Amino acid sequence: MKRTKIADVLSREDYGATVVVKGWVRTRRGSKSVNFVALNDGSTIRNVQVVADVEKFDAEVLRQITTGACLSVTGTLVQSVGAGQSVEIQADAIEILGTCGSDYPMQKKGQSSDTIRHLPTFGCVPTRSARFSAYATTWRWPSTATSTNTDSSIFILPSSPPATVKVPDRCFK
Repeated sequence: MKRTKIADVLSREDYGATVVVKGWVRTRRGSKSVNFVALNDGSTIRNVQVVADVEKFDAEVLRQITTGACLSVTGTLVQSVGAGQSVEIQADAIEILGTCGSDYPMQKKGQSSDTIRHLPTFGCVPTRSARFSAYATTWRWPSTATSTNTDSSIFILPSSPPATVKVPDRCFK
């Protein structure tokens, strides 16, 4: 089956349809009988809620679903009974494409610009022009510095060349 972007899923009303969504876990909460996963793929700022029945899935699979994990979920589109969203996905199959360690620095709560600036991956980088937002050029991924994935909604901008001058101290305070 072909992947459906979350922005498209949130606007659909054909309840009962089978969809495949892929994205990163924003949050996961659960009880003894059901787990709720907020999944986002970058196509919209909103998340889609995935409902996973504990009896359908192995406990080891559900344990690996943490903030930042990458999932592929196949499920049925249903009308949401909860407030805040019109649709949700009843999961039939969950494939974990990548896990995220507990030392992942970005947490569920919001971080200030100063906190983000102190993380090595998101260090202070001068912006290229005023058209870019403050963070547009700060996303520097060493292993994929010049790659762009056209299937995904996330685009990684090429990193700036190594600085030959000292970065002002105000970037790290």
